[in-house]
Amino acid sequence: MDEQLQKAYEQWNQSVEDYRHQLERTVAEQCVTGLFAASRDLEIAYLTLQARLKEVERRRASSEELPALCIAA
Repeated sequence: MDEQLQKAYEQWNQSVEDYRHQLERTVAEQCVTGLFAASRDLEIAYLTLQARLKEVERRRASSEELPALCIAA
């Protein structure tokens, strides 16, 4: 009886260990997926800010040219 109990315990323990490894893999995969999504979102935000900065610089340059054009006229 003790041998059967020991074998049942070992099988149960192995099942728990397998489940723990599977859970760790799932969590790791979700973390990596989340990091890729966050990285992509940051890249999009960075590119959007760059485009806006260029637009602000373009508008500033054209507004600085306007007084010079008025004086020349």
